[in-house]
Amino acid sequence: MLDQHATAQTVADLTPGTIVRVLQNPHHPRIPHGAAIIVNAYGTPDTADMVIGWFWGMGPIEPGRTAHALFPRETIRQTTDLLTLPEGAFQVIQDRLGEAYTDVLTDTLGPLTKAVEEAANLRDCAAHAAWRCTSCQARNTINAPTCRTCGTY
Repeated sequence: MLDQHATAQTVADLTPGTIVRVLQNPHHPRIPHGAAIIVNAYGTPDTADMVIGWFWGMGPIEPGRTAHALFPRETIRQTTDLLTLPEGAFQVIQDRLGEAYTDVLTDTLGPLTKAVEEAANLRDCAAHAAWRCTSCQARNTINAPTCRTCGTY
């Protein structure tokens, strides 16, 4: 059911790559509810009053099946974003976005593709961030719980 008390949002608040929860709408049962990612504004950025939401868990982007035009009031922005999304879910988005990329969808998918690529780069940098061992000064990746050189914490 649509939540009459959800925080009011605008198209400008829902930029490509924003993770949202789409509320159930009894007037439009064909539109799924649950987790979605914002693909782009629906229409020109200056005049758009809707966004395109992709339910990535349902498959590659397919208009009318896994991607739908949504009013911002039908969504709740989540605190999870592309940087904090679990690795498995992020990988699904990357893989399925690649499957859907065609010349016809280039303009529509461009902003989401850019957001996902930027997040992938930042996620990769965070995974490979280094820390310096206080005992031997060796550099270690952030994923290493102990120094690879001397074995200390």
